[in-house]
Formats: sequence, C-alpha cells, structure tokens
Amino acid sequence: MRCLYLKKATGPQPISFCDCLPDEALIASPGQLNCPWCGCGWLFSCTHCRKAFTVATAIESPFSLRELVTADVERYYKSTQAEDVVLPRLNRMAFMLKHVVPGRNYVYLDGAVHEVGVEINFAGEYGSHSFRQAPHGEPGATYESLRGPLGRDYWLRAAGKPPNTCYSCGELWPEMFMVPNEDWKKYIPASKRDKMICWGCFQQIVNHVGGRLPKPRWIHKVAQ
Repeated sequence: MRCLYLKKATGPQPISFCDCLPDEALIASPGQLNCPWCGCGWLFSCTHCRKAFTVATAIESPFSLRELVTADVERYYKSTQAEDVVLPRLNRMAFMLKHVVPGRNYVYLDGAVHEVGVEINFAGEYGSHSFRQAPHGEPGATYESLRGPLGRDYWLRAAGKPPNTCYSCGELWPEMFMVPNEDWKKYIPASKRDKMICWGCFQQIVNHVGGRLPKPRWIHKVAQ
C-alpha cells in the first residue's frame, strides 16, 4: 500500500548536516525533547545518517507508512522492535503527514509539518506559534539568524515559561555546569538545591566558607 511521505528536498538547504542523497534521506520519526530550541523542535532528521536537515519534499512512496516507520525504528535500534515501540511512532507520523501534498516543501515545527511560505498558527507539543511563514524555511536562514525567531527565549515564551536565572544574582541564562553531588550539598542550602546558580556566585559561596573549589563539568550551551 503506497503512502505519502517526506524526503530531504533537493537544492540548497538553509541548515543541513545530512550529506545523503535526497532519495536516501527520508525523514525519521521526530525525537523532540524538552529543549526544542536546540533543533530537535524544528529540524528533520534523516533515517539513513540520523543527521539533521531543514526542508523536506512530499513524495508518493511505494511502501506503506507502517513499512517505512518499522524500517526507521529497526534501523535506529538495530533490531526488530515490539508493536508497542512501533505503534506510537506510526500514529505520530500518520498525524504529521495527513495533509501533505506531493511535490510541495515542508518544515518541521513542534510536532507538526508546515508548508514552506504558508502562514503558521497552531498549538504544538511544547507551545503556541504564530508566523507569517516558517522562519527556518526562508532562503539564507542560518543558526545565527534563527537565534531570535527559534531560540530558547522564543520557545519559553511560546510555552508561557519564565527564563532561567541565577537565584543569587539574577543573571539571565547563566552558563550551566555540574559539580559532584557531595559538593552541591555541601555548599548550596537545601532550600536552593533545585535552583540554578551562575559559576561566579558558586565560586563566591565556596570561597566564603573556605572550601575547595570543585572542578565543574560544563554543559554545552545551546542557541538562545
């Protein structure tokens, strides 16, 4: 049973890390997490290489949607998977693809696909969105140019969530770090251990109590 599906569009991509040929680069089931600003909320990934790209074209596939989704899941897990693994992805892809038209180009955004150049107004998995057209489908779009329209601040506003701040000095979006649990418990009061603190304030606390400054493990800072 044939189905409509999406593959990487031919020609220049605004953002692409996938070097596969378009006919090889079918879209994978979305892996969106709670950090959609990193790209998982607005980029497709390739079933072949698992790398991201921006724009996909709707095609008529000779395979059924179940066959395509099952192949994607088995390639990802490198083994046959039970129905309870395949079915949620199958249902999600069926929902995403139900309105696509062969030959037209689409981008992914927050659990849905949207035609390039068409106005967007919808409530997604993470937040609510309104664009005259998808910013990541525009020619010349780059990670730098998308820091505003699809960066971290935008997504938190879309979800109605406040920005992260240092509980001590109020710095917005302090760079994230980790230290051993025993050091965190030693220097941070129990009432503040679920909060965020900047490295400068953490150093001040350690110096104030005359402790040994632990070596931090820095968490990669994503686009804001």
